[in-house]
Amino acid sequence: MSDDVDPRELLSAHLDGELSPFDEARVLALIQADPEVGAELRSLAEVRAGLRSLPEVDVPADFFASLLAGGPARAADPAPSPTVVVSLDARRRHRTRWAAAGAVVAVAAALLLFLPSFGGTDDPAVVPPVAEFAARHGSAVADLASIAGSTGGFEQLADDDLDGLGAVAPAEVAGQWQRAIGFRHESGAMHLMYAHDDEMVSVFEQVGDVDWSQLPAGGQRVTLGDAEAWSMVTEAGEVMVVDRNGTTFTFVSAAPRDDMLQVVQGMPAV
Repeated sequence: MSDDVDPRELLSAHLDGELSPFDEARVLALIQADPEVGAELRSLAEVRAGLRSLPEVDVPADFFASLLAGGPARAADPAPSPTVVVSLDARRRHRTRWAAAGAVVAVAAALLLFLPSFGGTDDPAVVPPVAEFAARHGSAVADLASIAGSTGGFEQLADDDLDGLGAVAPAEVAGQWQRAIGFRHESGAMHLMYAHDDEMVSVFEQVGDVDWSQLPAGGQRVTLGDAEAWSMVTEAGEVMVVDRNGTTFTFVSAAPRDDMLQVVQGMPAV
């Protein structure tokens, strides 16, 4: 993707995990610099999550042809549910930028007629997979090679690519924790690992605000400055979830809490 493309046009591809490291860095830099873009991204993620939560139903064979022709769609027999869902995966296979713009607008307008309310403009809820994150951290500490490369939907990023992400993946935190390795998940989430002496801390980053009610039982809400946080002890160490500036951070470490908090509090809010 050339650098003359407006990064705003890449938000959907960012959520799909389809961007090159160069374009990913451009999008993340824009999100960090412009709160309105961050809000736009969260709204887009909310709509996508709402669409995916709806049941898929069959539509009449001539639905889209009739829609684009300006005529009524013929009802199927028997009549389907009034909810119409178009697979979002189809957009990936038939992505065009301008030639099909009119068709996309027409289909989007038709979908809006059938969409239920998703609760206003609240940020999309994020439920960090605490157990999976803790297990991934534990495996990495035991044998870093076990998660190197591409595993579990995470693809390892080169140091140059990580450096291009700026505050999203700082090379150093709190003046002593050095970035050891970094990954990007197909969903857009990041996994960074920081090392100091013999200790390691994993940092997982997801766009959106935490749905605290869906976190595992056994954890507890904690006070962490002006940020909302939650903590639980696992076999891999302590897991701390922090909601900061529209980004959900999940930290995992067996290091003493004071050492872990250096990374928690030193990680830039993106």
